[in-house]
Amino acid sequence: MTAACGMDCGICELKVQCGGCPPGTDPGAKDRLDELKRLIGFICPVLKCAMDRNIDYCLRCDSFPCDIHYRYNYPYSDFLLDTYKVMREQKDNFGQDELRSELLKVAKKYRKSG
Repeated sequence: MTAACGMDCGICELKVQCGGCPPGTDPGAKDRLDELKRLIGFICPVLKCAMDRNIDYCLRCDSFPCDIHYRYNYPYSDFLLDTYKVMREQKDNFGQDELRSELLKVAKKYRKSG
């Protein structure tokens, strides 16, 4: 099962304990939020947002990546979010120097010294 955030809950080692999350448009999504609150003490802000926006997956939302993902840094890192943002903004430039240059800036921003 793919969750609203895009994680594939079917391959997660915690699925047995957690149960996984549905897409935001799933009829059981509200019940899942309630179950998460019981299991872990809070609701998933990503699933809640997907439900409120009536979208199945964040990656299909025009606002992705949004403040929720940057604020919680779950399940994506800032590096991945920024990379996706550049690729979305430059989708007509795949394979061109302009896209490669922008992606290189993102990579340099997050490169760890070593």
